[in-house]
Amino acid sequence: MKNHLSEAGDAYGWHMKPTVRFKKYKKEKIIMGKTVLDGACRFCGQIMHVEVEANCDYDTKIEAATMQCECEAAKEYQMTVRGKRKIDEMFEADYPECAKILKSSIPDIISHRIKEVVVDTGWSVKGRLKKKDGKLVVKREEKHDKEVNVK
Repeated sequence: MKNHLSEAGDAYGWHMKPTVRFKKYKKEKIIMGKTVLDGACRFCGQIMHVEVEANCDYDTKIEAATMQCECEAAKEYQMTVRGKRKIDEMFEADYPECAKILKSSIPDIISHRIKEVVVDTGWSVKGRLKKKDGKLVVKREEKHDKEVNVK
C-alpha cells in the first residue's frame, strides 16, 4: 500500500530523476574517458580540480591546473602557450622561419622588453606580434597588388 508521498513522487517521477541523471552523467564520463582530478599550479602551487583523461600522468595534471590558475605567472604562461599555438596556426605551414622568430620573441613582448616585432617574409607577407591592452596580438598581413601594363 502506497502513502500519499510515494504516489506524488511516482506521479511526477521525482524519485527517479536524480538517479537517472546521475547514471547518464556517469556513463558519459566513462565514454569520454575524462575524470576530475586534483592538480597543482606549477608557479604558485595552488591545488584545484581539473578535468583530464582518466589515465593521465602527473605532468598532464600540472599543465591543466596551470592553464586554469589565476596567478600572474600562470597568466603569462597561458598567454605564451596560446600565442605559440596561434602563431603555428597562422605561419608554420607556409613560413616556418617567420613562426620561429615570432615564437622566440613572445617572452620579451610579454615582459615589455620589446614593444613590437615585425617579420617581413619577402613574399608580400608580414607577421606582427605585439601586446595591446594586456593581450598578445598576432597578425598576418598579406599585400596583394595587381599591376597590368597595357599597350
